[in-house]
Amino acid sequence: MRKIVAMAVICLTAASGLTSAYAAQLADDEAGLRIRLKNELRRADKPSAGTGRDIYAWVQGGLLDFNSGYYSNIIGVEGGAYYVYKLGARADMSTRWYLDGDKSFGFALGAVKIKPSENSLLKLGRFGTDYSYGSLPYRIPLMAGSSQRTLPTVSEGA
Repeated sequence: MRKIVAMAVICLTAASGLTSAYAAQLADDEAGLRIRLKNELRRADKPSAGTGRDIYAWVQGGLLDFNSGYYSNIIGVEGGAYYVYKLGARADMSTRWYLDGDKSFGFALGAVKIKPSENSLLKLGRFGTDYSYGSLPYRIPLMAGSSQRTLPTVSEGA
């Protein structure tokens, strides 16, 4: 047990030394790693997919988001990995596209972000477009995203 604790202390000390060496160059006000779990149960009395009995879908989502901050206040990276697993659903009914025919699925995203000035931001790659998930720091009227589902909406491009 002492060896494990000693190794953990050594690793943490090394990691803090490396991060402090780069701390002067990174604007870390936005940097971080966030892990979330989201459990969701949806029930519908009158399914939108057609007539028939009530439908339900029960899913568990895992969300991992990373944000590097900005190097020299200009360039940074962000990434994420998302996974959803179907815990339950009626086999004979539509589940409002909650994993119809699948038990689980996942996807990843990554983007380079460039901040040419204080009031502008350019993202290149695959990135989240949901304000309430924290993918974008502000609302954009031209980009419609929905945070009402287990996993966030993503877009590709610039």
